[in-house]
Amino acid sequence: MKYYVIKYQHGAPGCPTALLWKDDDGGLDWDNLNPDIDSIEIKREHIAKVSNRSIDFDFFESNDIASAEFIEIAKKYSERIKEIPVRFIIAGGKKPKKDYFYIVFGDWFSMIDLNNSTFEYDRDLGSGDVIYNKYFPGMPNFDKIEKFRIDLSKDPKRDIFKSLDFFGETICSERFMKDCFDEKIIGLEFIPIEDFQYIPFWHRD
Repeated sequence: MKYYVIKYQHGAPGCPTALLWKDDDGGLDWDNLNPDIDSIEIKREHIAKVSNRSIDFDFFESNDIASAEFIEIAKKYSERIKEIPVRFIIAGGKKPKKDYFYIVFGDWFSMIDLNNSTFEYDRDLGSGDVIYNKYFPGMPNFDKIEKFRIDLSKDPKRDIFKSLDFFGETICSERFMKDCFDEKIIGLEFIPIEDFQYIPFWHRD
């Protein structure tokens, strides 16, 4: 299967450069990195106030906020998804045209070929020991990945999931991407996974 990293792309109407938060809803009641989606309890209504004049995006991946339209496609391919309603209030106290949700993924996979990729492990600053994933014991965290190659023996053959290699980036298959195009999902960029680099800002010149 061919895989792509899904990234938010601003520029289309309703796809702003950033969400201009007036009130960030007081934070989340769950950990988006926790794959145990069945443990999530919805205890309150989630309200997000932004000063943007309009929003119409379908997946703001940095905050894991998705439209009902995006979630419909995602749930076509995966039962390991939980959506939590979030009521957006935009400039002027208005409601956007689309319904939005926090989206939490239960499927997490690593596909990195350790022999043919170029990377650095995340290490404890004091001891120098490799830091391992909180929820996946034995899975090391990566500090940066400059070249990514897939280990075909690790191919999960799933259409949408979270990456353990790229620290929670959302990965999709070619047919998922095609469905997004067919359904006119907006505000997304699909980067071939072997072209993607995970380089946090502290490593950039």
